[in-house]
Amino acid sequence: MNWTTERPTKVGLYWCHQYNHIRMVHVWMYKSGDHRLFTNEDGGSTIDDSIYDGAQWQGPIQPPDPPK
Repeated sequence: MNWTTERPTKVGLYWCHQYNHIRMVHVWMYKSGDHRLFTNEDGGSTIDDSIYDGAQWQGPIQPPDPPK
């Protein structure tokens, strides 16, 4: 999977590379049909927020199965 400057368009977990740091970002919707995507960062910023200007993305990432 390659890095892209295209912001996520689907719900899921993504790697975000910005300012020489990589972090995991959870992208989600409040309700089905709203189509606005939010993140777990900065109090629930939208994916279009300027805090993501210049970021590179990878994902969505399949989380591992929970331990049994």
